[in-house]
Amino acid sequence: MRFYILLFSLLFLFSCEKSQDLPAPVTDNTFLSCDINNANMYTNTITASVNNSDMLSLVADDGVHSITIRVYNFSDKNIGDTVYFSVPGMGIVLKDGVTFSNLYSPPYDGILIFSDITSSTISGDFYFKAQDVAVGSFTNVNVINGLFQNILYY
Repeated sequence: MRFYILLFSLLFLFSCEKSQDLPAPVTDNTFLSCDINNANMYTNTITASVNNSDMLSLVADDGVHSITIRVYNFSDKNIGDTVYFSVPGMGIVLKDGVTFSNLYSPPYDGILIFSDITSSTISGDFYFKAQDVAVGSFTNVNVINGLFQNILYY
């Protein structure tokens, strides 16, 4: 009997695909992803809230990078609206201990477009260019291919 159990266990182990060959299981469809200077950021560690001044704050962290996106007059936004990164601090990136803030002079180097807005979740895509906030530093980062999906906000 033990021989059959051992034989069955070995056959089972060697007939299964290795887990590293399989895509990571999707346990939740809530995420934020983007490329920051060609480094991929993907996380479902995200918080979003709307304050008393009607500003949406979306904060995402993957343990290496952190992104904060602020949308002013959030209650006025509709699906498909283009939100320009037109004021300082709308897009903030923390990378390697350096803080970068979005550029905001026309023509704007950043937009966000909501693809879905419900009473409790938001989805959309974005990109923006940001500059080191240290005086005299002109180092930039490009945040491209930004996508967020089903982010719960309160």
